Amino acid sequence: MKKYILGLLLISSAAGVFGQTLTPVTNLTATFKGTKVVVLKWPDNNSGEDGYSVEASYKTDGYRSPWIVITNLPPNTTTTSHKPGDRRVFWSYRVKACKGHNCAPDSNIATIYSR
Repeated sequence: MKKYILGLLLISSAAGVFGQTLTPVTNLTATFKGTKVVVLKWPDNNSGEDGYSVEASYKTDGYRSPWIVITNLPPNTTTTSHKPGDRRVFWSYRVKACKGHNCAPDSNIATIYSR
């Protein structure tokens, strides 16, 4: 009976092609533009990313929704907007830089109360 050994190579989720490492987005902010549009801003502290993934979650009456991707953006983007609707809830946002299927760790979380 022959035995075979299968080797696996584990790569960090933040490791990019040829060892390039993406850093987490920092200083994410959320502010209202007018009364119903949330504007998200962050500095572009990566080079070589393919784009950004923006996720949102809301909290109301003790319930926290799962994080969902609300948009994917091209490289070098530093702002986007979201219209959360008329719900009077807390919305939280996070952003991550991605290259292919590899993404940096999540940014800080920016939270705002939907009016």
